[in-house]
Amino acid sequence: MEINNILSDLITLYFAILGILFGIFTVLWSFILSKRDELLVALEDLRQNNKRPLLVKKVSLLKSYICHLKKVNAWCVSDILGTLFMLSACWVSLRFTHDYCQEICFWIIVGLSAICIVGLMIQSVFLWINYKNYSKI
Repeated sequence: MEINNILSDLITLYFAILGILFGIFTVLWSFILSKRDELLVALEDLRQNNKRPLLVKKVSLLKSYICHLKKVNAWCVSDILGTLFMLSACWVSLRFTHDYCQEICFWIIVGLSAICIVGLMIQSVFLWINYKNYSKI
């Protein structure tokens, strides 16, 4: 019965991670859309005002920023898919497997969970490094 409790805890953990990832995804998506709109205005201004150097630089920076946010959002999507898979595996193991099979599934899920959590930690470090680099004045 202890395995059932641990699987229930893992399901709760994965729901929490999933909620956080969806929050990050939607915030980044709104940033991407707002920067895209800003880029469109700058491009229109660039077409009308014959390539002023500051405007060219602004367009370049906006394109770079949008590409960076799209990469981070792609990481979020991959994390969401991985979390959904792990959540489903925990739920199936909890609901549809018997004692011996459930124990085998449990250890597989624990191993994959450890890999997922380490992966999330590594991505967090990379995001922190990128944040430090982008936020320099």
